[in-house]
Amino acid sequence: MEITNIETGRGPLLSLLHGNERVAVFFPDEAMEGDTKEPMSQLAPPVIDYVGFVTRNWETYQPDLVPAQNDRMAGAVKAAVKSAQAALLSEKRNFEMADARAREPGPLSDAPWEAEYRASIAALELPQRIAAVSEMTFSQSSALIRQSSLDGLGLPPEVRELVMHRHLVNGHIARTGLSANYARRPTAADPLATGVDSAAAFAAGEVALSAHKKRSDRLELAADTLRSTVALIALTTDQSADAVWAGLTA
Repeated sequence: MEITNIETGRGPLLSLLHGNERVAVFFPDEAMEGDTKEPMSQLAPPVIDYVGFVTRNWETYQPDLVPAQNDRMAGAVKAAVKSAQAALLSEKRNFEMADARAREPGPLSDAPWEAEYRASIAALELPQRIAAVSEMTFSQSSALIRQSSLDGLGLPPEVRELVMHRHLVNGHIARTGLSANYARRPTAADPLATGVDSAAAFAAGEVALSAHKKRSDRLELAADTLRSTVALIALTTDQSADAVWAGLTA
């Protein structure tokens, strides 16, 4: 059995090679912040301690006795996995609710206009349709999303992503009143400037969207760490990952 602890520059990586099987447990720095910080921080020490137990057991016992000895020492890391999984699952559910709200259309205020707008977009040839949806307002994207009309426009995936990106940013601006913080200021070139600096408000909205995306990314990273920790326990105790998981969630 070969065990290495590597500092990657993005967080510690524990790698265990046993026979032809390798398991790598990564604790990325990105997951050690935000709402994943506490469960991930509580998981790391028991995993590191367990790897130490595995090393000593391998040096102390005959190979056929090591898996049982490892299993005897795995209580703390199993408890840590179970606790972290519960906390991270709660955070994922909270994120999914927030994400669903962010993707909702705005309030319906003019149903005839929305129907007319949807029809006008659908009537365009694809190149013109792509151009029309590329700079949509929140009201316009809401009109399409409310009736799932966006799905039937035959848009390329990257264009659909752009539409949803703008919808999320503009929706955040609308729901939070962010525009109020970005009034246009009179300048020498426009001494009577009024209204909203839309570009500045949109840039601020993109910062908020980036934070939302990072929240999702942290959960993906944390899920990978949980998955690989279960695989580590399985490999060192001569069990399947499904059997370890069943024991954790029984």
